[in-house]
Amino acid sequence: MMFYREALRLNRDAYGLHHPDVAPILKSIGTILTKKGEYKEAYEVFRDVLSIKCTIHGTGHPEVASAYKSLGNVHYKMGELADAERQYRHALTIYRRTRGEEHRDTVAAQTTIEHIRYWMRERGLKKMEERHSQSSRRVRPDEDERSC
Repeated sequence: MMFYREALRLNRDAYGLHHPDVAPILKSIGTILTKKGEYKEAYEVFRDVLSIKCTIHGTGHPEVASAYKSLGNVHYKMGELADAERQYRHALTIYRRTRGEEHRDTVAAQTTIEHIRYWMRERGLKKMEERHSQSSRRVRPDEDERSC
């Protein structure tokens, strides 16, 4: 990580903040932070990547979609499924427009959204089951064995 941070410093000093050579270094740092479980810092790094890619390529470029996917991945790792889905939807929209429906990036983004939705449904079912279980465990005075 130390070497990536040094490379980032050198590239920022040489080229400025919004240069194409800065984004891949930041993306590598963000990926390492995500793998280490340092999600909040990773998220901030990936926001910088998104900003750079939007500045360089505009908002509808596949590189921007890749940055949205990275943000979505961090949300997913933090259990923020609705936010993860939102980021992946941004990526999917860009991929559909630039790559078409059959491209592997488009298919992968769609598959990930379906996976996220599955877990959102599962989480919702578990919450409903927990609520039902808790409410059925409550003992009403008229049902309490001692109230005979």
